Amino acid sequence: MRCIKFLHCADIHLDTPFVSLGIEENSLISKSTLRRMDLKNTFQDIIKIARDKEVEFIFISGDLYEHNYVRKSTINFINNVFKSISNIKVFIVPGNHDPWVKGSYYENFEWAENVHILTKDNNYVYLEEEGICIYGPDAFPGIFISENHSKNNIKDNNIKEYINPDNINILLAHGTLDLNIGGNSYNLMSSRQLASLGMDYIAMGHFHKRMDNIGSNEIIFNPGSPEPLGFDEPGEHGVYVGSIVKKGIQDRQINIDFIVTNKKRYEVLRVDISGCVTDEQITAKITDAIAGIPNISTYITSPDDMASINMEFLNMPSLLLSIVLYGYIDPQYKVDTEYIFSCFKDKVFYIKVKNEAVPDYDFEEIKKETGLKGLFTKKLLELIEKTQDTYEKELLIKSLYYGIQAIEKGQVDVIW
Repeated sequence: MRCIKFLHCADIHLDTPFVSLGIEENSLISKSTLRRMDLKNTFQDIIKIARDKEVEFIFISGDLYEHNYVRKSTINFINNVFKSISNIKVFIVPGNHDPWVKGSYYENFEWAENVHILTKDNNYVYLEEEGICIYGPDAFPGIFISENHSKNNIKDNNIKEYINPDNINILLAHGTLDLNIGGNSYNLMSSRQLASLGMDYIAMGHFHKRMDNIGSNEIIFNPGSPEPLGFDEPGEHGVYVGSIVKKGIQDRQINIDFIVTNKKRYEVLRVDISGCVTDEQITAKITDAIAGIPNISTYITSPDDMASINMEFLNMPSLLLSIVLYGYIDPQYKVDTEYIFSCFKDKVFYIKVKNEAVPDYDFEEIKKETGLKGLFTKKLLELIEKTQDTYEKELLIKSLYYGIQAIEKGQVDVIW
């Protein structure tokens, strides 16, 4: 019987610049700097989880750091953390953000003895005593799909003939799986082909969203980023802690647990403000929307009762919010997004507010009016009715709203 206990993580992206958070005036430390500190703290937490769970192996499936931005001090920090767990073997496969290239830290840095970097020239490590073999993707020529290939035309890789099925066989890979997105694909792979390799577990990285049991054989896992990096990565993030027990070729048991690790949480909230006539009504709607985010109670420092959350008690220093206001409002009411921003900016880590609400015009009544406004509305409505092109229709609708504003107010409030 052979067994292994491991932690699988990917896409930590240490030293990410976080330029989208901007630079704050009159701030002793920028939010981008604080987020980089979060990444380091999350990395240390991952190591603590590995130690507490008494794992034997850590698998890092790419993008450990940002090659173009990483500082030597951060590499030293990473290596010192690895040295602190000398009894745990660490396996790393480079990704597209931390590639093994000439002059990279993967090539030139003296890593701790327990660290193994899987590259083209060192594409697998066989631990004979434990009966475990850990591969990088370069151990399997032809594993990647060319951009012009359909995954249905890929031939199974014959490398499986050279794999000892009595061992526990692990593959670490970083790339685009089952999703050909053209020039944006990186190391395009097929789960069907990966499943044919004879692995007992495939530790994927690259996509920042958690994906369990990819494919049909329930051995391919992608934990996503342990710390989210932007508003396209909402919700909880973390790592896998797993075990494999193998008594024979046909007798294999895999147990995988997901452990949440993120320090901060990104959320995009679309808030319908139809009917609102005051900014205070909108802030109340936003507060209610925050309270409705799944599993958000973990990130709220007060109050204990989620039902009683209100502006006075709201305190979420771990939340990054993108608020998008939409709906139909009184044409005479102009939403004060700066005021709304000021109501929340000290209660969350970061917030941005965008107003996409439009005036609630009764176009059928307006087109009956004599004069320029009525004639303009009638003509635009006729054009909107005739066009079949979605993009053209959207432009015409925008033109209708902006035209009426210009006629009524002599100015246009750009809301799209």
